[in-house]
Amino acid sequence: MSPIHSLPVELLSRVFVLGLPDDEYPRFPPLGVPDFGVLVSHICQQWREIALHTPMLWTTVHFRTVPHMDRAKHYLQRGHRHLIDILVDTCALEEHTPGYTIFREEFMPVFYMLIPHIKRWRSLSLKVRDLKCKIGARTALSTCGPAPALEYLKLWHVEHWDSPERLYTQIGPPPVVVFDKSLPSLKHINLIGVNLPWKHSPFLEDVSSINLGLHSDNVRIPYDLWAHMLSTSPDLEKLSLHYSGPRMEGPDWPADVITLPNLHEITLKDLDLTYLMELFRRLSMPLVSRLQLQLSGSDFAPFLQYLADPPAPPKDVKDKTQAKETARGSVFPVLDTLVIKALECSAESFQKFLQCCKTVKKLEIGKAKIGDGLLEELMPKQHDELHVAQDKDKQWAPLHDARKLTGVTSLVPSGSGSRESSTDSDLSSSSVSLSTAKTTPSSEYSSLSSRPYPDIPLPELHTVRWSRFPSESLRSYIQFRRARGRPVKCWVVHERLRDAEMETMADEMRKLGGDEKIVWFSRNEEEEEEEEEEAEDEGSEYDEEESYSEDEVEDADEDGDDAADDE
Repeated sequence: MSPIHSLPVELLSRVFVLGLPDDEYPRFPPLGVPDFGVLVSHICQQWREIALHTPMLWTTVHFRTVPHMDRAKHYLQRGHRHLIDILVDTCALEEHTPGYTIFREEFMPVFYMLIPHIKRWRSLSLKVRDLKCKIGARTALSTCGPAPALEYLKLWHVEHWDSPERLYTQIGPPPVVVFDKSLPSLKHINLIGVNLPWKHSPFLEDVSSINLGLHSDNVRIPYDLWAHMLSTSPDLEKLSLHYSGPRMEGPDWPADVITLPNLHEITLKDLDLTYLMELFRRLSMPLVSRLQLQLSGSDFAPFLQYLADPPAPPKDVKDKTQAKETARGSVFPVLDTLVIKALECSAESFQKFLQCCKTVKKLEIGKAKIGDGLLEELMPKQHDELHVAQDKDKQWAPLHDARKLTGVTSLVPSGSGSRESSTDSDLSSSSVSLSTAKTTPSSEYSSLSSRPYPDIPLPELHTVRWSRFPSESLRSYIQFRRARGRPVKCWVVHERLRDAEMETMADEMRKLGGDEKIVWFSRNEEEEEEEEEEAEDEGSEYDEEESYSEDEVEDADEDGDDAADDE
Protein backbone atom coordinates (compact mmCIF):
# COMPACT_ATOMS: atom_id res chain seq x y z
CA MET A 1 0.00 0.00 0.00
CA SER A 2 1.28 3.44 -0.86
CA PRO A 3 2.54 5.45 2.16
CA ILE A 4 0.08 8.23 1.34
CA HIS A 5 -2.79 5.94 2.35
CA SER A 6 -1.38 5.78 5.86
CA LEU A 7 -1.89 9.49 6.42
CA PRO A 8 -4.58 10.43 8.92
CA VAL A 9 -7.94 11.43 7.46
CA GLU A 10 -7.68 14.90 8.98
CA LEU A 11 -4.33 15.51 7.31
CA LEU A 12 -5.52 14.36 3.88
CA SER A 13 -8.59 16.56 4.22
CA ARG A 14 -6.35 19.52 5.00
CA VAL A 15 -4.18 18.73 1.97
CA PHE A 16 -7.28 18.69 -0.23
CA VAL A 17 -8.31 22.13 1.04
CA LEU A 18 -4.82 23.50 0.37
CA GLY A 19 -5.15 22.25 -3.20
CA LEU A 20 -8.05 24.61 -3.93
CA PRO A 21 -7.33 27.68 -6.10
CA ASP A 22 -5.96 30.44 -3.89
CA ASP A 23 -7.69 33.30 -5.72
CA GLU A 24 -9.30 35.79 -3.39
CA TYR A 25 -12.36 35.74 -5.59
CA PRO A 26 -13.41 32.61 -7.56
CA ARG A 27 -13.19 32.67 -11.35
CA PHE A 28 -15.38 30.91 -13.85
CA PRO A 29 -13.58 27.64 -14.70
CA PRO A 30 -13.22 26.67 -18.37
CA LEU A 31 -15.90 24.38 -19.73
CA GLY A 32 -15.02 20.71 -19.52
CA VAL A 33 -12.52 21.20 -16.67
CA PRO A 34 -13.81 19.52 -13.49
CA ASP A 35 -13.59 21.21 -10.11
CA PHE A 36 -10.72 20.26 -7.84
CA GLY A 37 -13.11 18.50 -5.49
CA VAL A 38 -14.34 16.29 -8.32
CA LEU A 39 -10.77 15.46 -9.32
CA VAL A 40 -9.61 14.28 -5.89
CA SER A 41 -12.87 12.40 -5.29
CA HIS A 42 -12.17 10.23 -8.34
CA ILE A 43 -8.69 9.02 -7.35
CA CYS A 44 -9.72 6.11 -5.14
CA GLN A 45 -12.52 5.08 -2.81
CA GLN A 46 -10.72 6.32 0.32
CA TRP A 47 -10.07 9.76 -1.15
CA ARG A 48 -13.62 9.90 -2.38
CA GLU A 49 -15.03 9.34 1.10
CA ILE A 50 -12.70 11.97 2.57
CA ALA A 51 -13.46 14.50 -0.17
CA LEU A 52 -17.23 14.07 0.13
CA HIS A 53 -16.94 14.86 3.84
CA THR A 54 -14.69 17.91 3.37
CA PRO A 55 -17.23 20.77 3.05
CA MET A 56 -14.68 23.38 1.86
CA LEU A 57 -14.25 21.48 -1.42
CA TRP A 58 -17.85 22.19 -2.40
CA THR A 59 -18.31 25.87 -1.59
CA THR A 60 -18.01 27.27 -5.14
CA VAL A 61 -21.24 26.81 -7.07
CA HIS A 62 -21.20 27.91 -10.69
CA PHE A 63 -23.89 27.72 -13.36
CA ARG A 64 -23.10 27.79 -17.06
CA THR A 65 -24.94 24.77 -18.32
CA VAL A 66 -28.07 22.82 -17.39
CA PRO A 67 -26.03 19.89 -15.96
CA HIS A 68 -24.52 22.37 -13.51
CA MET A 69 -27.98 22.80 -11.94
CA ASP A 70 -28.17 19.17 -10.82
CA ARG A 71 -24.57 19.30 -9.63
CA ALA A 72 -25.25 22.45 -7.57
CA LYS A 73 -27.85 20.63 -5.47
CA HIS A 74 -25.20 18.21 -4.26
CA TYR A 75 -22.62 20.96 -3.71
CA LEU A 76 -25.02 22.95 -1.56
CA GLN A 77 -25.67 19.89 0.61
CA ARG A 78 -22.01 18.94 0.94
CA GLY A 79 -20.97 22.47 1.89
CA HIS A 80 -23.11 22.26 5.04
CA ARG A 81 -23.06 25.68 6.72
CA HIS A 82 -19.92 27.04 5.09
CA LEU A 83 -20.10 30.29 3.11
CA ILE A 84 -20.51 29.78 -0.62
CA ASP A 85 -19.33 31.57 -3.76
CA ILE A 86 -21.90 31.74 -6.56
CA LEU A 87 -21.21 32.31 -10.24
CA VAL A 88 -24.13 32.45 -12.69
CA ASP A 89 -23.27 32.94 -16.37
CA THR A 90 -26.20 33.08 -18.78
CA CYS A 91 -25.93 33.25 -22.56
CA ALA A 92 -27.27 35.44 -25.35
CA LEU A 93 -30.15 34.38 -27.58
CA GLU A 94 -27.92 33.58 -30.55
CA GLU A 95 -25.68 31.39 -28.33
CA HIS A 96 -28.48 29.47 -26.63
CA THR A 97 -28.53 25.70 -27.02
CA PRO A 98 -31.87 24.45 -25.65
CA GLY A 99 -31.42 21.92 -22.89
CA TYR A 100 -27.76 22.83 -22.41
CA THR A 101 -27.01 26.52 -21.81
CA ILE A 102 -28.49 28.63 -19.01
CA PHE A 103 -31.07 30.96 -20.52
CA ARG A 104 -34.54 32.36 -19.82
CA GLU A 105 -36.28 29.14 -18.81
CA GLU A 106 -33.47 28.11 -16.46
CA PHE A 107 -32.81 31.52 -14.88
CA MET A 108 -35.39 31.63 -12.07
CA PRO A 109 -35.02 27.91 -11.18
CA VAL A 110 -31.34 28.63 -10.52
CA PHE A 111 -32.24 31.31 -7.98
CA TYR A 112 -35.07 29.24 -6.48
CA MET A 113 -32.30 26.78 -5.62
CA LEU A 114 -29.94 29.45 -4.22
CA ILE A 115 -32.19 31.82 -2.27
CA PRO A 116 -32.89 29.38 0.62
CA HIS A 117 -29.12 29.51 1.28
CA ILE A 118 -28.82 33.32 1.09
CA LYS A 119 -27.35 33.61 4.59
CA ARG A 120 -24.37 31.61 3.31
CA TRP A 121 -23.67 33.77 0.24
CA ARG A 122 -20.12 35.12 0.43
CA SER A 123 -19.97 36.26 -3.20
CA LEU A 124 -22.33 36.58 -6.14
CA SER A 125 -21.15 37.01 -9.71
CA LEU A 126 -24.06 37.27 -12.15
CA LYS A 127 -23.74 37.84 -15.91
CA VAL A 128 -26.75 38.32 -18.18
CA ARG A 129 -26.70 38.85 -21.93
CA ASP A 130 -30.42 39.09 -22.54
CA LEU A 131 -32.99 41.66 -21.45
CA LYS A 132 -35.49 39.04 -20.25
CA CYS A 133 -32.79 37.41 -18.15
CA LYS A 134 -32.07 40.84 -16.70
CA ILE A 135 -35.74 41.16 -15.76
CA GLY A 136 -35.40 37.82 -13.99
CA ALA A 137 -32.35 39.11 -12.15
CA ARG A 138 -34.27 42.17 -10.99
CA THR A 139 -37.03 39.91 -9.68
CA ALA A 140 -34.65 37.55 -7.90
CA LEU A 141 -32.50 40.19 -6.20
CA SER A 142 -35.44 42.38 -5.18
CA THR A 143 -37.25 39.50 -3.44
CA CYS A 144 -34.41 37.43 -1.98
CA GLY A 145 -34.06 39.43 1.24
CA PRO A 146 -30.85 40.52 3.05
CA ALA A 147 -27.54 38.77 2.44
CA PRO A 148 -25.71 39.29 5.76
CA ALA A 149 -22.42 37.60 4.74
CA LEU A 150 -22.11 38.87 1.14
CA GLU A 151 -18.69 40.47 0.61
CA TYR A 152 -18.48 40.48 -3.21
CA LEU A 153 -21.28 41.66 -5.50
CA LYS A 154 -20.52 41.52 -9.24
CA LEU A 155 -23.31 42.21 -11.70
CA TRP A 156 -22.93 42.38 -15.50
CA HIS A 157 -25.42 43.14 -18.24
CA VAL A 158 -23.44 42.55 -21.41
CA GLU A 159 -24.72 42.97 -24.95
CA HIS A 160 -23.63 44.55 -28.22
CA TRP A 161 -24.30 48.25 -27.63
CA ASP A 162 -24.70 49.47 -31.20
CA SER A 163 -25.31 53.08 -30.14
CA PRO A 164 -25.53 55.29 -27.03
CA GLU A 165 -29.30 55.30 -27.50
CA ARG A 166 -29.46 51.52 -27.17
CA LEU A 167 -27.21 51.64 -24.11
CA TYR A 168 -29.61 54.19 -22.61
CA THR A 169 -32.72 52.08 -23.24
CA GLN A 170 -31.17 48.84 -22.02
CA ILE A 171 -29.84 50.05 -18.67
CA GLY A 172 -32.14 53.02 -18.27
CA PRO A 173 -35.31 51.46 -16.74
CA PRO A 174 -35.79 52.44 -13.10
CA PRO A 175 -33.76 50.09 -10.91
CA VAL A 176 -35.20 48.04 -8.08
CA VAL A 177 -34.17 47.89 -4.44
CA VAL A 178 -31.97 44.84 -3.92
CA PHE A 179 -31.33 42.69 -0.85
CA ASP A 180 -33.81 44.76 1.18
CA LYS A 181 -31.11 47.47 1.35
CA SER A 182 -29.08 45.23 3.65
CA LEU A 183 -25.56 44.04 2.74
CA PRO A 184 -23.66 44.71 5.99
CA SER A 185 -20.54 42.75 4.95
CA LEU A 186 -20.16 44.17 1.43
CA LYS A 187 -16.57 45.13 0.54
CA HIS A 188 -16.33 44.75 -3.24
CA ILE A 189 -18.82 46.17 -5.74
CA ASN A 190 -18.72 45.57 -9.50
CA LEU A 191 -21.53 46.99 -11.66
CA ILE A 192 -21.13 46.70 -15.44
CA GLY A 193 -24.18 47.83 -17.43
CA VAL A 194 -26.20 47.59 -14.21
CA ASN A 195 -27.36 50.50 -12.08
CA LEU A 196 -28.84 50.57 -8.60
CA PRO A 197 -31.38 52.81 -6.88
CA TRP A 198 -28.48 54.82 -5.48
CA LYS A 199 -30.49 56.63 -2.81
CA HIS A 200 -31.82 53.30 -1.55
CA SER A 201 -28.49 51.47 -1.43
CA PRO A 202 -27.05 52.38 1.97
CA PHE A 203 -24.59 49.49 1.74
CA LEU A 204 -22.40 51.53 -0.66
CA GLU A 205 -19.93 52.61 1.99
CA ASP A 206 -16.84 51.25 3.71
CA VAL A 207 -15.91 49.27 0.59
CA SER A 208 -12.47 48.09 -0.56
CA SER A 209 -12.94 48.00 -4.34
CA ILE A 210 -15.27 49.75 -6.79
CA ASN A 211 -15.69 48.87 -10.46
CA LEU A 212 -18.30 50.85 -12.42
CA GLY A 213 -18.77 50.45 -16.16
CA LEU A 214 -21.06 51.26 -19.09
CA HIS A 215 -23.42 53.77 -17.48
CA SER A 216 -24.97 56.57 -19.48
CA ASP A 217 -25.07 59.84 -17.55
CA ASN A 218 -28.73 59.59 -16.63
CA VAL A 219 -28.24 56.40 -14.58
CA ARG A 220 -24.92 57.23 -12.92
CA ILE A 221 -24.59 57.72 -9.20
CA PRO A 222 -25.35 61.33 -8.10
CA TYR A 223 -22.24 63.23 -7.08
CA ASP A 224 -23.25 63.69 -3.44
CA LEU A 225 -23.71 59.92 -3.05
CA TRP A 226 -20.47 59.31 -4.94
CA ALA A 227 -18.65 61.62 -2.54
CA HIS A 228 -20.28 59.89 0.43
CA MET A 229 -19.29 56.43 -0.87
CA LEU A 230 -15.65 57.47 -1.27
CA SER A 231 -15.33 59.50 1.90
CA THR A 232 -16.81 56.67 3.99
CA SER A 233 -14.43 54.13 2.44
CA PRO A 234 -11.02 54.97 3.95
CA ASP A 235 -9.74 51.47 3.07
CA LEU A 236 -10.65 51.71 -0.62
CA GLU A 237 -7.80 50.05 -2.54
CA LYS A 238 -9.08 49.67 -6.12
CA LEU A 239 -11.12 52.01 -8.31
CA SER A 240 -12.08 51.26 -11.91
CA LEU A 241 -14.19 53.52 -14.13
CA HIS A 242 -15.19 52.51 -17.65
CA TYR A 243 -17.55 55.03 -19.24
CA SER A 244 -18.94 55.60 -15.78
CA GLY A 245 -18.53 57.61 -12.60
CA PRO A 246 -20.56 60.27 -10.83
CA ARG A 247 -23.40 61.99 -12.68
CA MET A 248 -22.81 65.44 -14.18
CA GLU A 249 -25.44 67.46 -12.33
CA GLY A 250 -25.81 71.21 -12.70
CA PRO A 251 -23.04 73.52 -13.90
CA ASP A 252 -20.36 72.33 -11.46
CA TRP A 253 -19.56 69.70 -8.88
CA PRO A 254 -18.55 70.82 -5.39
CA ALA A 255 -14.90 71.87 -5.36
CA ASP A 256 -13.93 70.00 -2.18
CA VAL A 257 -11.21 67.38 -2.63
CA ILE A 258 -11.93 63.79 -1.59
CA THR A 259 -8.92 62.02 -0.13
CA LEU A 260 -8.46 58.32 -0.84
CA PRO A 261 -5.58 57.59 1.54
CA ASN A 262 -5.21 53.86 0.77
CA LEU A 263 -6.07 53.70 -2.92
CA HIS A 264 -3.41 51.62 -4.69
CA GLU A 265 -4.91 50.83 -8.10
CA ILE A 266 -6.91 52.97 -10.52
CA THR A 267 -8.17 52.04 -13.99
CA LEU A 268 -9.58 54.58 -16.46
CA LYS A 269 -11.36 53.50 -19.66
CA ASP A 270 -13.30 55.40 -22.31
CA LEU A 271 -13.88 58.58 -20.33
CA ASP A 272 -14.48 62.03 -21.78
CA LEU A 273 -11.51 64.38 -21.38
CA THR A 274 -13.44 67.21 -19.73
CA TYR A 275 -15.23 64.80 -17.42
CA LEU A 276 -11.95 63.14 -16.45
CA MET A 277 -10.26 66.44 -15.68
CA GLU A 278 -13.13 67.61 -13.48
CA LEU A 279 -13.14 64.29 -11.65
CA PHE A 280 -9.40 64.28 -10.93
CA ARG A 281 -9.39 67.85 -9.64
CA ARG A 282 -11.58 66.56 -6.82
CA LEU A 283 -9.58 63.48 -5.90
CA SER A 284 -6.42 63.05 -3.87
CA MET A 285 -4.71 59.67 -4.33
CA PRO A 286 -1.16 59.96 -2.95
CA LEU A 287 -0.46 56.21 -2.62
CA VAL A 288 -1.60 54.93 -6.02
CA SER A 289 0.99 52.40 -7.22
CA ARG A 290 -0.77 51.01 -10.31
CA LEU A 291 -2.31 53.07 -13.11
CA GLN A 292 -4.09 51.60 -16.14
CA LEU A 293 -5.08 53.83 -19.04
CA GLN A 294 -7.38 53.01 -21.95
CA LEU A 295 -8.23 56.45 -23.29
CA SER A 296 -8.93 57.19 -26.94
CA GLY A 297 -11.24 59.22 -29.14
CA SER A 298 -9.71 62.61 -28.38
CA ASP A 299 -6.42 64.25 -27.44
CA PHE A 300 -5.71 63.49 -23.77
CA ALA A 301 -2.62 65.70 -23.64
CA PRO A 302 -4.18 68.06 -21.05
CA PHE A 303 -4.87 65.12 -18.75
CA LEU A 304 -1.31 63.79 -18.98
CA GLN A 305 0.04 67.28 -18.36
CA TYR A 306 -2.19 67.49 -15.30
CA LEU A 307 -0.88 64.15 -13.98
CA ALA A 308 2.69 65.32 -14.47
CA ASP A 309 2.30 68.79 -13.02
CA PRO A 310 -1.04 69.44 -11.27
CA PRO A 311 -1.83 73.04 -10.42
CA ALA A 312 -2.05 74.17 -6.82
CA PRO A 313 -5.58 73.83 -5.40
CA PRO A 314 -7.66 76.96 -4.73
CA LYS A 315 -7.22 78.45 -1.29
CA ASP A 316 -10.83 77.73 -0.35
CA VAL A 317 -10.53 73.98 -1.02
CA LYS A 318 -10.94 72.10 2.25
CA ASP A 319 -8.62 69.15 1.67
CA LYS A 320 -4.91 70.03 1.69
CA THR A 321 -3.48 66.73 0.46
CA GLN A 322 -3.54 67.92 -3.14
CA ALA A 323 -1.13 70.71 -2.28
CA LYS A 324 1.32 68.16 -0.87
CA GLU A 325 1.10 66.11 -4.07
CA THR A 326 1.80 69.20 -6.14
CA ALA A 327 4.94 69.80 -4.12
CA ARG A 328 6.10 66.31 -5.13
CA GLY A 329 5.60 67.23 -8.78
CA SER A 330 3.11 64.49 -9.71
CA VAL A 331 -0.40 63.30 -8.93
CA PHE A 332 1.01 59.79 -8.41
CA PRO A 333 4.36 60.26 -6.62
CA VAL A 334 4.84 56.56 -5.78
CA LEU A 335 3.59 54.99 -9.02
CA ASP A 336 5.10 51.51 -9.46
CA THR A 337 3.17 49.92 -12.36
CA LEU A 338 2.01 51.63 -15.56
CA VAL A 339 -0.36 49.80 -17.94
CA ILE A 340 -1.17 51.53 -21.24
CA LYS A 341 -3.76 49.73 -23.34
CA ALA A 342 -4.86 52.71 -25.43
CA LEU A 343 -3.87 56.36 -25.40
CA GLU A 344 -4.17 59.33 -27.71
CA CYS A 345 -2.15 62.44 -26.94
CA SER A 346 0.68 64.58 -28.23
CA ALA A 347 4.23 63.27 -28.16
CA GLU A 348 5.29 66.21 -26.00
CA SER A 349 2.68 65.54 -23.31
CA PHE A 350 3.47 61.83 -23.27
CA GLN A 351 7.16 62.55 -22.89
CA LYS A 352 6.47 64.94 -20.02
CA PHE A 353 4.29 62.33 -18.34
CA LEU A 354 6.99 59.67 -18.70
CA GLN A 355 9.60 62.00 -17.21
CA CYS A 356 7.49 62.35 -14.06
CA CYS A 357 7.15 58.55 -13.69
CA LYS A 358 10.54 58.17 -12.05
CA THR A 359 9.36 55.48 -9.63
CA VAL A 360 7.75 53.17 -12.21
CA LYS A 361 9.29 49.69 -12.16
CA LYS A 362 6.80 47.73 -14.27
CA LEU A 363 5.46 48.68 -17.70
CA GLU A 364 2.79 46.84 -19.67
CA ILE A 365 2.25 47.98 -23.21
CA GLY A 366 0.77 46.64 -26.39
CA LYS A 367 -2.70 45.19 -25.78
CA ALA A 368 -4.23 47.98 -27.81
CA LYS A 369 -3.01 50.63 -30.21
CA ILE A 370 -1.29 53.71 -28.87
CA GLY A 371 -1.40 56.92 -30.84
CA ASP A 372 1.08 57.24 -33.71
CA GLY A 373 4.55 58.17 -32.54
CA LEU A 374 4.00 57.66 -28.82
CA LEU A 375 5.96 54.43 -28.71
CA GLU A 376 9.02 56.31 -29.93
CA GLU A 377 8.79 58.54 -26.85
CA LEU A 378 9.99 55.60 -24.78
CA MET A 379 13.22 56.06 -26.74
CA PRO A 380 13.71 59.86 -26.94
CA LYS A 381 16.43 61.24 -29.19
CA GLN A 382 16.65 64.89 -28.18
CA HIS A 383 19.37 64.44 -25.52
CA ASP A 384 21.71 62.13 -27.43
CA GLU A 385 24.06 64.76 -28.84
CA LEU A 386 24.14 66.60 -25.52
CA HIS A 387 25.16 63.44 -23.66
CA VAL A 388 27.81 62.59 -26.23
CA ALA A 389 29.36 66.02 -25.70
CA GLN A 390 29.16 65.67 -21.92
CA ASP A 391 30.81 62.25 -22.04
CA LYS A 392 34.15 63.85 -22.87
CA ASP A 393 34.34 65.28 -19.36
CA LYS A 394 32.04 62.97 -17.38
CA GLN A 395 31.90 59.29 -16.50
CA TRP A 396 28.76 58.48 -18.51
CA ALA A 397 29.21 55.59 -20.95
CA PRO A 398 29.51 57.24 -24.41
CA LEU A 399 26.96 56.28 -27.01
CA HIS A 400 29.62 55.17 -29.45
CA ASP A 401 31.21 52.99 -26.75
CA ALA A 402 27.81 51.61 -25.85
CA ARG A 403 27.27 50.77 -29.48
CA LYS A 404 30.57 48.91 -29.65
CA LEU A 405 29.84 47.01 -26.48
CA THR A 406 26.31 45.97 -27.32
CA GLY A 407 26.50 45.67 -31.08
CA VAL A 408 23.80 48.33 -31.50
CA THR A 409 23.63 49.94 -34.92
CA SER A 410 20.23 51.57 -34.42
CA LEU A 411 17.70 52.76 -31.87
CA VAL A 412 14.54 52.69 -33.98
CA PRO A 413 12.85 49.87 -35.89
CA SER A 414 14.21 48.95 -39.29
CA GLY A 415 12.01 49.92 -42.18
CA SER A 416 11.05 53.19 -40.51
CA GLY A 417 12.49 55.24 -43.32
CA SER A 418 15.52 56.39 -41.36
CA ARG A 419 18.91 56.26 -43.05
CA GLU A 420 21.77 54.29 -41.51
CA SER A 421 24.76 56.14 -40.20
CA SER A 422 27.89 55.31 -38.28
CA THR A 423 28.25 58.74 -36.72
CA ASP A 424 27.39 59.29 -33.10
CA SER A 425 25.16 62.26 -33.83
CA ASP A 426 23.00 60.14 -36.14
CA LEU A 427 22.96 57.06 -33.94
CA SER A 428 19.42 57.53 -32.73
CA SER A 429 18.00 57.72 -36.25
CA SER A 430 19.71 54.67 -37.73
CA SER A 431 18.17 51.21 -37.91
CA VAL A 432 18.83 48.12 -35.82
CA SER A 433 20.57 45.19 -37.49
CA LEU A 434 20.55 42.33 -35.03
CA SER A 435 22.00 39.96 -37.56
CA THR A 436 25.36 41.70 -37.03
CA ALA A 437 24.96 42.12 -33.26
CA LYS A 438 28.02 41.21 -31.19
CA THR A 439 28.04 39.28 -27.98
CA THR A 440 28.76 41.58 -25.08
CA PRO A 441 31.44 40.46 -22.60
CA SER A 442 29.90 40.32 -19.15
CA SER A 443 32.61 42.53 -17.58
CA GLU A 444 32.21 45.27 -20.16
CA TYR A 445 28.46 45.00 -19.94
CA SER A 446 28.55 45.40 -16.17
CA SER A 447 30.74 48.47 -16.54
CA LEU A 448 28.29 49.98 -18.95
CA SER A 449 25.34 49.36 -16.65
CA SER A 450 27.12 50.95 -13.71
CA ARG A 451 27.33 54.33 -15.45
CA PRO A 452 23.76 55.02 -16.64
CA TYR A 453 22.67 58.08 -18.56
CA PRO A 454 20.49 60.56 -16.70
CA ASP A 455 17.04 61.76 -17.85
CA ILE A 456 16.01 58.50 -19.49
CA PRO A 457 12.22 57.88 -19.31
CA LEU A 458 11.27 55.41 -16.58
CA PRO A 459 14.78 55.17 -15.09
CA GLU A 460 13.84 52.52 -12.47
CA LEU A 461 12.13 50.19 -14.93
CA HIS A 462 12.96 46.51 -14.32
CA THR A 463 10.01 44.60 -15.89
CA VAL A 464 8.30 45.12 -19.25
CA ARG A 465 5.34 43.10 -20.50
CA TRP A 466 5.11 43.26 -24.30
CA SER A 467 2.41 41.55 -26.32
CA ARG A 468 1.17 43.33 -29.42
CA PHE A 469 3.75 45.73 -30.84
CA PRO A 470 6.15 44.30 -33.46
CA SER A 471 9.25 42.47 -32.33
CA GLU A 472 11.36 45.04 -34.20
CA SER A 473 10.09 47.75 -31.86
CA LEU A 474 10.82 45.57 -28.86
CA ARG A 475 14.39 44.91 -29.99
CA SER A 476 14.91 48.63 -30.51
CA TYR A 477 13.73 49.34 -26.99
CA ILE A 478 15.95 46.62 -25.51
CA GLN A 479 18.97 48.11 -27.30
CA PHE A 480 17.98 51.63 -26.29
CA ARG A 481 17.92 50.70 -22.60
CA ARG A 482 21.21 48.85 -22.89
CA ALA A 483 22.96 51.68 -24.68
CA ARG A 484 22.06 54.07 -21.89
CA GLY A 485 23.11 51.80 -19.08
CA ARG A 486 19.54 51.16 -17.96
CA PRO A 487 18.87 47.57 -19.07
CA VAL A 488 15.52 46.07 -18.09
CA LYS A 489 15.96 42.95 -16.00
CA CYS A 490 12.90 41.04 -17.17
CA TRP A 491 11.20 41.22 -20.57
CA VAL A 492 7.90 39.33 -20.50
CA VAL A 493 7.16 38.75 -24.18
CA HIS A 494 4.25 37.04 -25.91
CA GLU A 495 5.03 33.86 -27.82
CA ARG A 496 3.67 35.36 -31.05
CA LEU A 497 6.76 37.60 -31.16
CA ARG A 498 9.17 34.70 -30.78
CA ASP A 499 11.03 34.95 -34.09
CA ALA A 500 14.63 33.98 -34.89
CA GLU A 501 16.07 37.37 -33.97
CA MET A 502 14.28 37.44 -30.62
CA GLU A 503 15.55 33.93 -29.90
CA THR A 504 19.07 35.12 -30.71
CA MET A 505 18.72 38.03 -28.31
CA ALA A 506 17.35 35.76 -25.56
CA ASP A 507 20.31 33.39 -26.05
CA GLU A 508 22.76 36.29 -25.78
CA MET A 509 21.19 37.35 -22.50
CA ARG A 510 21.54 33.83 -21.10
CA LYS A 511 25.17 33.58 -22.19
CA LEU A 512 26.05 36.90 -20.56
CA GLY A 513 24.76 35.65 -17.23
CA GLY A 514 23.73 39.16 -16.24
CA ASP A 515 20.43 40.49 -14.97
CA GLU A 516 18.67 40.66 -18.34
CA LYS A 517 16.35 37.88 -19.41
CA ILE A 518 13.41 37.25 -21.72
CA VAL A 519 10.46 35.29 -20.36
CA TRP A 520 7.97 34.00 -22.90
CA PHE A 521 4.30 33.83 -22.09
CA SER A 522 1.32 32.48 -23.95
CA ARG A 523 -2.39 32.41 -23.35
CA ASN A 524 -3.17 31.38 -19.81
CA GLU A 525 -6.20 31.36 -17.58
CA GLU A 526 -5.37 34.71 -16.03
CA GLU A 527 -4.98 36.37 -19.42
CA GLU A 528 -8.16 34.73 -20.72
CA GLU A 529 -10.13 36.02 -17.75
CA GLU A 530 -8.68 39.49 -18.23
CA GLU A 531 -9.53 39.50 -21.92
CA GLU A 532 -12.99 38.15 -21.10
CA GLU A 533 -13.63 41.02 -18.70
CA GLU A 534 -12.36 43.51 -21.28
CA ALA A 535 -14.71 42.04 -23.87
CA GLU A 536 -17.58 42.35 -21.42
CA ASP A 537 -16.68 45.93 -20.59
CA GLU A 538 -16.73 46.71 -24.30
CA GLY A 539 -20.18 45.15 -24.64
CA SER A 540 -18.78 42.35 -26.78
CA GLU A 541 -20.11 38.86 -26.97
CA TYR A 542 -18.02 35.75 -26.38
CA ASP A 543 -16.51 34.31 -29.51
CA GLU A 544 -13.83 31.67 -29.32
CA GLU A 545 -13.93 31.19 -25.55
CA GLU A 546 -17.67 30.54 -25.41
CA SER A 547 -18.23 28.46 -28.52
CA TYR A 548 -19.44 25.05 -27.48
CA SER A 549 -17.94 22.05 -29.23
CA GLU A 550 -19.38 18.55 -29.03
CA ASP A 551 -16.46 17.46 -26.85
CA GLU A 552 -17.11 20.27 -24.37
CA VAL A 553 -20.79 19.35 -24.20
CA GLU A 554 -19.89 15.74 -23.43
CA ASP A 555 -17.31 16.78 -20.79
CA ALA A 556 -19.79 19.04 -19.04
CA ASP A 557 -22.46 16.34 -19.09
CA GLU A 558 -20.03 13.87 -17.56
CA ASP A 559 -19.12 16.42 -14.88
CA GLY A 560 -22.77 16.77 -13.96
CA ASP A 561 -23.27 13.01 -13.94
CA ASP A 562 -20.25 12.60 -11.66
CA ALA A 563 -21.75 14.97 -9.12
CA ALA A 564 -25.07 13.17 -9.19
CA ASP A 565 -23.37 9.78 -8.83
CA ASP A 566 -21.40 11.01 -5.80
CA GLU A 567 -24.54 10.81 -3.70
